[in-house]
Order: sequence, then structure tokens, then C-alpha cells
Amino acid sequence: MSAAGTSVLVIDDETAVRRVVRRILEPEGFGVLEAPDGTAGLRTVQRLRSPAVVLTDLQMPLLGGEKVALGLAVFRPELSVVCMTAQEAPPSLAPYPQLRKPFTPGQLLAAVRLVLTRWSEIRGGVAAARSSVLRSRPDSALARAHTLFVRSGDLVAATLELCGGEA
Repeated sequence: MSAAGTSVLVIDDETAVRRVVRRILEPEGFGVLEAPDGTAGLRTVQRLRSPAVVLTDLQMPLLGGEKVALGLAVFRPELSVVCMTAQEAPPSLAPYPQLRKPFTPGQLLAAVRLVLTRWSEIRGGVAAARSSVLRSRPDSALARAHTLFVRSGDLVAATLELCGGEA
């Protein structure tokens, strides 16, 4: 599989992690975009609509990776997501490929290639997990989030609404 022209968005509050990911992926032909937190990451997705893969750290200030993954699953389900974490991921993220920190270059490349080649299969598990999470939300919150996204295209505001307004 050729990585030429394939973009990867790395959302992590640690500059060193973003740099390492860039140093591993760029020589393999991937284009790498960076965001220092979940809010900036969602803004990048909203603005560019281009990343094929989103690598998101789970533990970040402002807007954490779990909420980023949920927002993308609801409003941009075509995007492949890999969750990076130094700790155990919450059960709601079980269907997503997990990349445990610290990771090797081989593990990073394998995770990115996995979601690029098998996202249509992985997406079924993500959809089931998304449905489970959404059932725990009031219908009104889901409706407000959906309406907000359709009317404004604001991925951050819609995700925050979906998550109860909490960053």
C-alpha cells in the first residue's frame, strides 16, 4: 500500500510525541498535520477535511481524545481513528485500534496501515460503540448537536454539545 498523498493528523498535547510521529511517517510518504489538543484537532478536520487518519492522544487538556473520537464517529465517520495512550483506554474506545505509548516505529506504521486497509471492517465496531454511548445521552442533546453541525458545520461546538458542553 502506498502512503503517497495520504495525510495523518496527529492530535497530542506533547510536542515531542507529535515530532516523533512526524519523523516516522514522513519518510514513509505520509503527509503529517499536527494539533496540540482536541479542539485544534477538530478545527483542523473541519477546515481541511483531508486527513485519512486521525491519531489522537486520550489524555489532553481542553478536549480529550475520547470526546474527539466520539465527535468524529458521529459527524465524520469516514475518518479512520487510532487512539494513543499510555494507560488503559476506556471501554467506549475498545473498537478503535489502540497504540500504547511508548510505541515503536513499526507499531505506529502498523496501526496507521491497519486503519487505512481495514477501516470499513473496524467502523462496524465503532458504530456499535457510538450507538451505545449515544443511548446514554438525552435525545435532545443529540438533536441539538446534529442541528448545530448541519447548520454551522462547527465540529467543535457540535462535539461539545454532544458531550454535554464539557471539554
